[in-house]
Amino acid sequence: MKGSYADRDLAAALADVLGQLSPKKAFFVNLSASGGRSELFVGWFFHEGNSGDVLDHKLLGRLAELCMDLSLDVYA
Repeated sequence: MKGSYADRDLAAALADVLGQLSPKKAFFVNLSASGGRSELFVGWFFHEGNSGDVLDHKLLGRLAELCMDLSLDVYA
């Protein structure tokens, strides 16, 4: 899945993507159980100064339910 979420913060964008992936939960769980792995890759661009966001436990729990890792590539 590829997209741009420049109009939202990181947590909101992740929540949207996880909502799209959640119907495929059985696939990701089975993939992990059979020794495979999946990763949600995020390229995070900053246009000026510092930036940050909070990924709360509920959001991270949704990612864990999919047995999916999170990869952040930060571009300052």
